[in-house]
Amino acid sequence: MTVTRQPARQPARQPASQHRARWTFALAGTLAGAVSAVVFAWVHDVLISDIWFFIVPMLLAGALSGLCLSASFAMLVSRPTARTWAWYNATHVGLLTALGVISLLVYEPVTTIEELMLLDEPPDFLFAQAMPLMVGFTLGSAVTVAVLFGRRWWHAIPCAVSMTVVMLTLGTNVAVLGLVDLTVSDFYVLGELALLIVVLVVVFAGAAAGFGWFYLFHSYVYTAPGGPRRIRRAEAGAGGHRRPPDVDPRQ
Repeated sequence: MTVTRQPARQPARQPASQHRARWTFALAGTLAGAVSAVVFAWVHDVLISDIWFFIVPMLLAGALSGLCLSASFAMLVSRPTARTWAWYNATHVGLLTALGVISLLVYEPVTTIEELMLLDEPPDFLFAQAMPLMVGFTLGSAVTVAVLFGRRWWHAIPCAVSMTVVMLTLGTNVAVLGLVDLTVSDFYVLGELALLIVVLVVVFAGAAAGFGWFYLFHSYVYTAPGGPRRIRRAEAGAGGHRRPPDVDPRQ
């Protein structure tokens, strides 16, 4: 019997069913974002103050953020798993933490928390002063996420969109930390802010994994020979398709 090596077969173009699965996960992320906004409002009510009067804008912001994060994840990651999804969200928490540290290092305080509490409108003067940091950090974070999770150069585009939304919904308050004079007692408020962000991300990641469980736990890879068919990821080789047989059956 003659043993021959056959050339590796190239995987087929992903069929429409896998694209539908990705957008289904994006929908799951949208719902999870809305759920996390409700939990955020409840925790904020318990720890700090009542913000239920602001729940409608929060629901919209949460849904938009969830849509962008889950859709960008589905575009970047070819073989989604629950672990990869957890790392994806943890990366964004780490980036927001780094943003706060950088703000504290590069800015000098120009106001206090007591003065901010007396304002009847958002502190636009702080946002304007921190705008260069927010823009630069958004672009840098998009490149970082694309390098860590992406596979193509254009993956930086959905990362930039999702990071822009995250910056507008969460990052603005983090970016101005260095402009606020923080006393020892104020660090308690800072700890509450950090706890709120962690709770928000954990609830979002868990809810998205629950709503999109099929995408994360039962995803398939597709093979070309004989037409598109699907096999479980565990049965696939490193290249995303079955290994060709080592023995030529015609011999």
